[in-house]
Amino acid sequence: MYVKDKYFYGASQRCGVWNPQLEVQTEYSAAATWLVNNVGNQVHFRHALLA
Repeated sequence: MYVKDKYFYGASQRCGVWNPQLEVQTEYSAAATWLVNNVGNQVHFRHALLA
């Protein structure tokens, strides 16, 4: 991530991965990631679902 003038550029993420125990075969584990961008009073969301 870096700053040029008053603008910030770049992104970072930290996530943990594990092997959860499932109780029945129809269960699954899922995770979601959100990217949020703010420009003035406008907020923009980008969503990616990882399964």
